[in-house]
Order: sequence, then C-alpha cells, then structure tokens
Amino acid sequence: MSARLVPFLLCILCNVLYASEKVSIKPAPSWLLKMHVDLNRKPNQRNISDGYYMELSDNQVNISQQTSYFHFIRHIVNESGVQNGSEVSVTFAPAYENVSFHEITIWREGKVVSTLSKEQIKIAEEESDASSYQYNGTKRTYVLLKDVRKDDRIEVAYSVKGFNPVFSGKYESEFYFVKTTEICNYFRTVIAPKGRTFYFKYFDHAPAPVESDQGNDHIYQWDNPELKLYESENNTPGWYYGYPYASMTEYSNWKDVADWGLQTFKNYDYNISGALKEKIAQWNKETAGDQDAFIEKALQFVQNQVRYLGLEMGENTHKPHSPDEVFKNRFGDCKDKSLLLTAILKQQNISAYVVLVNTNMRSKLTESAPGATQFNHAIVAIERSDDLYIYVDPTFTHQMGSIANIYVPAFEWGLMLRKGTNDLSRVVQGGITSTAVKETFYITAKGKGESRMEVQSEYKGGAADDMRSTFSENSFRDLEDSYVKYYAKSYEGIKQTNEFKIVDDSLANKLTINKYYTIPQMWTTENGVDKFNVTSFPIYNSLPNPTTLTTDVPQVLEFPLNIQHTLSLNMPSEWSFDYDPVRISTDSYEFVFLPSVVGNKIELVYSLKTLKDHVPVKDLAAYKEDYKKMVDLLEFKFTSNGNVPSKKQTHGVSGDAFNTWSALYAAVALALFFLLFIYLNKQSVHTEAFQHWHEEPRLTGWVIVLGITLGLSLLLNVVSFVKINYFSNGSWEAITASGGKTMQFIYVFELVCFLFRICGLIALLYWYFQKRDIFPRMFIGFNVNVIMLSFLLTTTYSTVKSNPTFGDLTKNGVTSTARAFFYAAIWITYVLRSEQVKRTFIYPFSKKGKANQGNGNRVAEALEEEFKNE
Repeated sequence: MSARLVPFLLCILCNVLYASEKVSIKPAPSWLLKMHVDLNRKPNQRNISDGYYMELSDNQVNISQQTSYFHFIRHIVNESGVQNGSEVSVTFAPAYENVSFHEITIWREGKVVSTLSKEQIKIAEEESDASSYQYNGTKRTYVLLKDVRKDDRIEVAYSVKGFNPVFSGKYESEFYFVKTTEICNYFRTVIAPKGRTFYFKYFDHAPAPVESDQGNDHIYQWDNPELKLYESENNTPGWYYGYPYASMTEYSNWKDVADWGLQTFKNYDYNISGALKEKIAQWNKETAGDQDAFIEKALQFVQNQVRYLGLEMGENTHKPHSPDEVFKNRFGDCKDKSLLLTAILKQQNISAYVVLVNTNMRSKLTESAPGATQFNHAIVAIERSDDLYIYVDPTFTHQMGSIANIYVPAFEWGLMLRKGTNDLSRVVQGGITSTAVKETFYITAKGKGESRMEVQSEYKGGAADDMRSTFSENSFRDLEDSYVKYYAKSYEGIKQTNEFKIVDDSLANKLTINKYYTIPQMWTTENGVDKFNVTSFPIYNSLPNPTTLTTDVPQVLEFPLNIQHTLSLNMPSEWSFDYDPVRISTDSYEFVFLPSVVGNKIELVYSLKTLKDHVPVKDLAAYKEDYKKMVDLLEFKFTSNGNVPSKKQTHGVSGDAFNTWSALYAAVALALFFLLFIYLNKQSVHTEAFQHWHEEPRLTGWVIVLGITLGLSLLLNVVSFVKINYFSNGSWEAITASGGKTMQFIYVFELVCFLFRICGLIALLYWYFQKRDIFPRMFIGFNVNVIMLSFLLTTTYSTVKSNPTFGDLTKNGVTSTARAFFYAAIWITYVLRSEQVKRTFIYPFSKKGKANQGNGNRVAEALEEEFKNE
C-alpha cells in the first residue's frame, strides 16, 4: 500500500467511526406522551399512493431535551408498497445530532417476524447539495428490511437529539397539515418548559394546537387534525404552498431575528490580516480615492476571484466563516462572500451591511412568521446616504456596469443586519435586465436559391451578465452548434455562414451578438401551395402555459422579464398582412404585437414584460384567455400560390385608413399657426438701415448660407413628417397598443411640434426672401421655442415606458434637443452680430404692397413716411 494513501484511509475510517458513534439502539425516551391511537381506523382507498398507507404518524418534540421523536406504522397494501416502503432512513448532522433507534418491527398477521439488530444499521454520506457546491456534512443512516410482503405492517420508532447551536437554543418550526398518502392517526406535539413564550401564525386555515400543562411543561398538541391531500402544481411561484400550515417561533418580531443575525455575524468585529490589508491598500492606490471605483474593484474580486463553495457544517449552516479564512481559501458561500465584501468596505469607512433574503418568498416574506430559518441567501447593502442603499450580490460572476446601475434580482424584501434594525426593509432592485432579438430574413422565391437569416441579439444588465456566464462555461463552437440545432427545428438544412460577432460594452453592461445563416429552401409545398412558417420562439418560450393549472392557484411568471423579438421578413415580392396591432396590459404582465408592411417588407414586433412574479388567482381566468390570444399571434404561415404576390398593403392592417382624430388635431394646430402668422407678419421694426436705405439690399455671403440651412431644415422636417405618417390609422393603433392614452397624448404633442417647426420654417423663409425687418427677431424667437419644445418633449418621453419598437425615445429627444441648441447657438450669434444682416432685413410691413419696389432717396422717403403713418 502506498504511504500516501494511509492518511487518506485513516481520515475515512475516523469519519465512519465518528458517524457510527452518533447512531445507536436505545429505549424510547421516558418523557414521551401517550397517544390515543385507534388502529381500527380504515383509510380511504382512493387516497392510497406508493402502495402503502400510514396507520400512525406521531412526532413529539421536547424543547428542553432538544430531542425529536418519530413513531410511525407503515401498512403495505401491494407490490408497489413492498418496493417503496421497505427502507427506513434518517438524515442527520453528526456535528450536533445523535440518532437513536428504538424499534423497527415487521408485523405479519399479528405476529412479529423481524426486529431491529445493530448489524442492519448502515451509514452513508448524504451530500444532496454537492452539485450546487454546498457541503453540509450530513449523513444518512438507513436500514434495508428483508422479506417484506404485501399486508405487512412496519413499525418504526427513533429519536434525533440535538439542535443546531447556531440558534442559541431558540426554537422555531413549521407544521404542515398535508398528506401524500392516507394517514389514519396523526399527532404532532411540542413539549416546552413553562415560562418560555412562543408565537403562532396560521396559514390557509391551519388548525391551532390544543394547549395543556403537565408538571413543569406546557404542551402544544394537534390530535388528528384534518389533513389535505397533496396535489402537485408545477407552474406556481416558489412562495406558494397552498396547504394549511402553522408557524411556531420564539422570535417575537423581526428585531429579535436581526439581533440574532448580528450576534451570529459577530457585529462585523473581525480581525483583518496583513495579506488582506495589503490587497485593500493596493486597490485604494489604484482607485486614487474614488470610492465607487474602489467598491467596484472589491466587488469584482469577491465575485470572480473567490469561488462559490459552501462548507455548511454544524453552526456554519448560518454562521459565516471569518473574512480572513474566506480570503485565504478563496472560496465561500453567500454569507461568507457577503461578509468578506462588507469587511473590506468597512476597512475603507464605507458603510455596508449583510442583508438576509429569501429567493423564493420575495414579497411574501412580509407575511411569514419572524424566524432565523426564513432566509436562504445573503447579499450586501452599501449605504449611499440616509435610508438610501445600493444592493449587490457577491455570488454573481461576470457582472459589468457601474456600481450605480449594477443588476440585482427582485428579492423585494430582506433583513438588514445593522444595529437599530426593527423590521424587514425593501430591497430595491438594481439595474435592468432586458433582451432584444431581431431575426431578419431575406427570402427568395421558391427555386431561386438560398434564403438568408441574420440574427442580432442584444442583452442588457442582468441578461448580459447571464450571457457572459454562458460564454465562460461553454466553448464558442458548442454554442454555435446549439444555435444551429435550435433553428434547424424550424428551418431544415440551415447552416451558419460566419462566426459569431460579439460586441461587449462593459461600461454600459450591454452585450450584442450577431449570427449569420443560410437556409437552402424556406418554402415547402403542401397541396400544391408553397408555404413557410415563422414563430416568435423567444416570446413563446417565456409565456408559461396555464392550461393544466387549476383556477384556485397563482400562475408563476419569470420576473423580472423584459424581452422584445422582431421578425423582419424581406419577401420576394410585395405582400399583405391583415392583422391589427394588439396590446394586452394587466397588473402582472404587458404584451404588445405591432405588425407593419411596407412593400415587400413585413415586420412583426413583439414585446413581453412581467410586472410581478405571478398572476393572482383572481386574474387566472383572464390570463388563460390572454394566453390563447398571445399564442395565436406568435406563429404565422405565409403562402404564395404559384409565387403570386398577395394584395398589396403598404401600412399593415389599417395603414391605408385615414385617422380623423390626427387630421382634426392637425387642422386645429394649422389654423392657430396661421392666425399667429397673420399677427406676426403685421409687426415691424424701425431700423436705422431702412432710414438710410438708398438701393435694393441683396442676399449675399453668409446670409445665403443661412437661407440654405432654413430650406434644408424645412425639407428634412417634411420628409420626417411624411415618413412617420401621423394620419395613418395603423400608426395610431400602433401607438395605442404601445402605450395607451399616455402615448396617444405624446403622439399628438409630437404632431403639433412637427407642424410648428414646418409652419415656422415656411414663415421664416417668406420673411427671409421678403427681407423683412422682423426676420432676425422671428428667427431668434423660433429657435428658442424649438429648443424649449424639444426639451419638453424629451422630458415627456422620459416619464413613460413605450414599446421598444419606436426606439429609444428619450435618447432621440436628447439628440434632437442638442442639435437644435447647437444650430441656434451658431446662427443666433451670427444674426445678432452681423452688420450684413442688419443691412439686408430692413423692410417694414406695408398695406400698399411690397416695400422694396423702386429705388433712390425719393422712394425711401415715401416708404419711411408711410412707415411713420402706420
């Protein structure tokens, strides 16, 4: 035997011996209460599952003895019961628990055919969470029963002694009144010392225990309460249980739990070693006093350089390892990594605190009974100012973006381990997560060669973080192959033509992937008709199917979810598409479908956003109807009989229809602008240049350039106005589907702003060519108003969340405002300072005709006199 194997084998032997000392055969505890068991009770045969039922299920907990006693009788009714019920196993934590078997007896026809022997007891490792990199040190002791037959009764009694010392003797538990098979006699008992106070909370009409005194103990007992038969529901949110249960706890409120948490985390009082201090000093030097830069560097170190691995044995199920130990080992679980980050930040006098959260309960955590076991995760809150925190999750990897907008899931509520914490606090979700996929098809007619497909996927915030993790765990070749197989389900023979092109904007936390494919033949022939299908799989895969869900349970939704999918089809000829825009909006989700057709290009834009993690029971019937509507819009079959194009349609369903509301708003605005023009046109400015006018002024030099800019501006505005098509009923419906009445208001406001710019530019050009004296003043006033309206419109954009189909409205508004500002800054300065402008625009308003007819001093004097008379 190799000398190197000796220490290893000795370690295994010691571990087995240690565990074996924790399992024994002993008499039942003397403190047990006697239950009134009626073995003549018969089960409901319809409710028996797994081939056996329970004649007895008795669980008694003695808090002062820190012992849980279990006694059950399993009645085998068929061969499936022989298979499923012939093993007795107990999982325990040897760090603080002992298992004592009191009895394992097989009864057959009223006689004992088998009893427990020490040789039957086996012990095995029970690291059920090892695949998640969590090791809790638990063991499983088990007994494999021999010669079990149909109609045998298996009676088992055992005790587990020892409570986790991390809870400092405080007791909390939950009791569930549910059964997976028939139970004839059901008892649950808690024996507590008198003087200790417990708090109960009941859910789904759970029964309260019967209380009594016995000596120095106070008894809480459930004696054959009604049990609800368990039925599995797969599409319910993680917090939903749906069966009656009761919580029993010694924590009177969340302050008690927070105090326990602070004590468990030693009030953050840990010594920091030289090695960790050196690392902190290095980061401090690199960031030159920039606090946010330091936080980002420390967070990325804990996230990416300290791997996730939990040694959750004994007290360490809830007690963290010291920051020095985690830093040295370079591994830790969520509480270890959170404490390490907190300790690092506190070394820089940055206030940071561990926050306990529950990834399943989320908003429902506020309805739970206070308890230390109500949490399954830990994150960090970094204080920015009083009652303002940024939340980060040190267990994430490959996160990008600034600390101000870093993504954190919607945990919603948590318990901050900070002095003075009295209650749960809201965990503000940080950053965003969104996915936008655009699939562009270039479709050839059948028999005319290959079609092409280009896919652009844009991931932001949390979605970008997830994609980076995917890239780090998989080879690009495997990813490319997986996408080809994914698309091959819809497009036979599809091939990738170029490698993925990936652009990673780490500062904005945005990841863009471009993929390129050829499709040998898009078309298939069925009954003499050529056809092909397109489906919005990103939306379809994100919509949970509620058809198998009962109407009295909530429907789970992925949350947060914000996904947009665009199908852009460049057809071989002009096509029709006779569907209306659709918008479905509820308190739980928003779905938008926006189709458009321009010539041979069909564009189908989908978006789906969840607003909470479930559809409430009261809305489930409506969701089932909405689901049918949404799914019906996700797949379309395109046909061409002999490749003959369908009826031409230029703007989708109702694009040809004229929207009277838009026309009415435009008519009112044009009438007001015309009246304004009449009023302004009559204004005049008595200029010194006009008084000394001797000859006709000419448009020359930079004045001509100014006129050209006005003409180009008018042309661009008219083109944009026509392109948007404000008077199309399809455009109006698309706007309504995107944002309802709010977007309708913005749509009208934008229409009026466009008309103002167009009418204003026409008026300015009129005054420009007439060389009117009011031109400089009107030019300045017009540009100032354009800037103000652009700013107001941009502000309005920022207050709404429109559909991504219309692009980033706020960004476009900022660009437009900046462009207007720079144009005005340059040309207003010129108009104010230019002597040429003062000499050119000199003619006042005249009721008798144009003021620029004739020449010489005589005409000038006549005009000046007329001007004075007016």
